[in-house]
Amino acid sequence: MSFLLRCLLAVLIASLATAVLPALKYETDSDNCRGAVAEVVLTFRRCGPEFAFQRCHVGECCGQDSVCRSGAQYCKDAICPLQIARTTSEENCREKTTTNGRCGPDFEFTKCPVGLCCTQNGHCQNCHTVDYPLCPKQKDFVDRFGKNPMKVIKGLLPLEPMENCKGVLSTRRSLEGFQLCGKKHNFLRCPYNQCCNKDGLCGTGKHFCNKEQQCPEQPYTGTTEYLSGNLVPDRGLLDQLYNCRGDLRADRRCGAKFGFGRCKVGECCSKHGRCETGDVCNDSPTCPIQLKPVASATNCLGIPSTHENRCGPYNNFMKCKMGECCSYEGICGTSASHCNDESFCPKQENYGHNFYSPKWVPN
Repeated sequence: MSFLLRCLLAVLIASLATAVLPALKYETDSDNCRGAVAEVVLTFRRCGPEFAFQRCHVGECCGQDSVCRSGAQYCKDAICPLQIARTTSEENCREKTTTNGRCGPDFEFTKCPVGLCCTQNGHCQNCHTVDYPLCPKQKDFVDRFGKNPMKVIKGLLPLEPMENCKGVLSTRRSLEGFQLCGKKHNFLRCPYNQCCNKDGLCGTGKHFCNKEQQCPEQPYTGTTEYLSGNLVPDRGLLDQLYNCRGDLRADRRCGAKFGFGRCKVGECCSKHGRCETGDVCNDSPTCPIQLKPVASATNCLGIPSTHENRCGPYNNFMKCKMGECCSYEGICGTSASHCNDESFCPKQENYGHNFYSPKWVPN
């Protein structure tokens, strides 16, 4: 081989070795920023799939460097498009009043104290400083119902029609897969926004919601439900469990003195604030024996899980992947420890939403 040919071959091999493969970048998609609002870390707010799918503030986009900024040039090929304001709704703040000034879907749907609004970024502020609130001004009881509320409340609550569906959320299905409800089925009620038709089947549309329906469209209950026998437990028992309304704790402590921690199903919170079983549950317990939750899709109405496979009412109501259940511990999975009669949410179905997978395009 001639010297010139050897030189040309060496140059060719060197160029191939140093050739850079085309880089990949994220395709612009709002689903890349479906998580909580990004907070400042050092001098930047980080966002996108590499940072727990965090989203930017309204008016900002998430650039390919996973930093929140604004400007037409920066947002041209962004990971996520310009963040727009979410619709103002009381549903965004449907849970208990916040204790730390944070509110909305990213903070367990907590609401602000009376007179304040929840900003798009989940802060409680004076309403005159908020242009597009995530939740409207929090009203007090008189604002909402007037000075003589009973007359108004009786008009708001469809007491008579709901008598046929006064039980817990339906846990039984027909051969066709519809949830059973109404008089002939232990007065089981339908999921949120569904009606119980004359045949005792839950659903939406004219076949279910009509003049012959047993129960009208089910309103949102606002709380996780628990099962006592075949019916919802009485108010007194639920009030006793209120002191154990928080999440499970690794140290097995429970009750109001320990972050309102709850116990496992079948355990009580003793008077000393420990999760236990046996005779101590009859000796002035802080909370009675923990009931089983009613497995319900309404417990997982939030965004798909963004970290550690967490889910359910104690984890921003995040949902699992298709075919996974949300366990009592709030973890997604398909094993018997996830899918059982103590699960917070049944197997995740496709309710018309495409579950997320990152989209990539050559740069």
